[in-house]
Amino acid sequence: MTWVIIPGLACPPQAYDSLRDVLAGDGGAVAYSPRKVPLAASAAQVRAYLEELVPDGPVDIFAHSLGGLVALDAVLNGLRVHRLILADATSPFHPDVVFGVSRPPSHVPGWLAGALSPAATVAARVSFGVPVTVTGEDVNRILAENASIAARQRRVRDAWQRAGVPVDVYTRVLVGAGNDDSSDFVAEQRHLGAELGASVELIMGHGHHFPMTAPEWTAWHCLHAAG
Repeated sequence: MTWVIIPGLACPPQAYDSLRDVLAGDGGAVAYSPRKVPLAASAAQVRAYLEELVPDGPVDIFAHSLGGLVALDAVLNGLRVHRLILADATSPFHPDVVFGVSRPPSHVPGWLAGALSPAATVAARVSFGVPVTVTGEDVNRILAENASIAARQRRVRDAWQRAGVPVDVYTRVLVGAGNDDSSDFVAEQRHLGAELGASVELIMGHGHHFPMTAPEWTAWHCLHAAG
């Protein structure tokens, strides 16, 4: 099976290179590019792109943060998946507030996006340690992805209530629990796992960026997933 790594909101695909390198030994691994198909795209567009990346399906998916919600949407809309690993996934069962606002803008004027680009580039390089450039187009793409979350949560929740995740998809929820296994976020992730009938594994000592800070440990949980 080939792994596809779907990144989180504002997370450059290059930030997952170490994880991808380990997963590549399990039949291959490729990165999902939000520049090609944004995380705000429809389930049909996401599914078509994933099937283009791995035309012989089914596919193994590692999905981080918002990427987890996007992956669930695609699976509930017919994507053939063998293993689905959700890492700190945005849950369809809990309201999401990102960047501190409940109704974020989906777009800013081009001149403003361009002005924000240098600061966004510095922030990405510091946060992820990869030599990326966040363009004005990226700024507006990320804003649109962020603004799309609530609608996708409702859509995924409704689809799950109608049909549920296919029983032949092995699903595991990984949680960056930090030093607190009883936080509200951990409770939300446990609830997500319970709703999906998935096993839940806590990654202690690491936060939300654990796929980058603990790639070998993360890969171990992926490669030892049943299915």
